[in-house]
Amino acid sequence: MAGDVFDFIVKLTRCGKAVRGFFDYNLRDQNITLTQWELLMHLKESDIQELRQMDLANLMNVDKGAVVKLVDRLERDGWVKRKTNSDDLRSNLVALTPKLNKDSGKVEKILEASAKFLAGRINRSDIKKMSNDIEVILKAAKSGNQS
Repeated sequence: MAGDVFDFIVKLTRCGKAVRGFFDYNLRDQNITLTQWELLMHLKESDIQELRQMDLANLMNVDKGAVVKLVDRLERDGWVKRKTNSDDLRSNLVALTPKLNKDSGKVEKILEASAKFLAGRINRSDIKKMSNDIEVILKAAKSGNQS
């Protein structure tokens, strides 16, 4: 029993890595990765125009160092701008640039086509169930307790 569960978790982890690689490969001509796009979408969907790097790290469930590297690259490529937080000089604020409005259509078309390609290999009635099951696993993993 435990072996089946562990096998499932290993496959789920490998699946996540493979899917990310699949999207990154399809996005290569846009010079952006799926993880970078996720960060941009958190900024776009935020109720405020600027987010602290630590807030982005929490939203993405990664450490601050990973967000710093993502922001470095996105800033270099013109997707975001970063400035010191005037309320807390130890933190930086990140905001979108107009490039998102200019180039997002191309990226969204690639993401949609890639998602349709993958989803076309899954029984549509299974997608909702799998999504719910994955959400349960994510919540359990984030809780960090094994008891």
